[in-house]
Amino acid sequence: MKITITILALTIVTFVNAQNSNTFERKWIKNDNYKMIFYSIKDTIKTVIGEIENKLEINQGIIIQSMTFKSKMFKNDFVDVTEYHLSNLKPIFHTSNNDQRFLTVVYGDTIHAIYRNASDKRITSYVEIINNKLNYFESSTYQNIIRWLPLKEGYTNDIAIYNYDPNSRTGIFNVKITQVISEKYKTMKSGVRDVWKVTELYENLNTVHYIDKEDRKIWKQEVNGGKMVMLRVE
Repeated sequence: MKITITILALTIVTFVNAQNSNTFERKWIKNDNYKMIFYSIKDTIKTVIGEIENKLEINQGIIIQSMTFKSKMFKNDFVDVTEYHLSNLKPIFHTSNNDQRFLTVVYGDTIHAIYRNASDKRITSYVEIINNKLNYFESSTYQNIIRWLPLKEGYTNDIAIYNYDPNSRTGIFNVKITQVISEKYKTMKSGVRDVWKVTELYENLNTVHYIDKEDRKIWKQEVNGGKMVMLRVE
């Protein structure tokens, strides 16, 4: 389904380098396990697409992140696993496995990627030398990194995205955090929460995150003007 692949593209197969500020607040980084309901909105009608479970585990200075997407639209679950350094969030390894493809990326001074298309079993390999002085973040970790940033009123940032996709454009484009403001957000079970409303431009997609000020939980994510929504399950 095209819209599903589009939304998952926000979290798969890329890494990012923060241009204006590479800082993050380490106190927010901890083991975690949370779920989000993913649905689309058209003419005020909500259609549930699936459920995403996110897990974080810190082990000997390495963050191990796994994302499992469950949907009745697909026979099998989508499973992504990413490893990155706790000290600087630099990526080490990323793999994505689903009914449509299998992808593995190994990071370092050189990127090594292997991609297999599920429809024709065609295998594509990719190699690129990277400037190791830059601070790279795998974009599958973006849902977590955004809540670890030093968010405050008026905070902005430009984030350069390098996207590897054998079926589309490969190269750099920018994600812009254009606005951060204080807001109230009414949760389903935890009452009204004080949140940071973070507005971003992800290539041609408008995105908004509602992030709890007290514990940095993501309560809601809107994509493209709220047409695609993810809500935290509590």
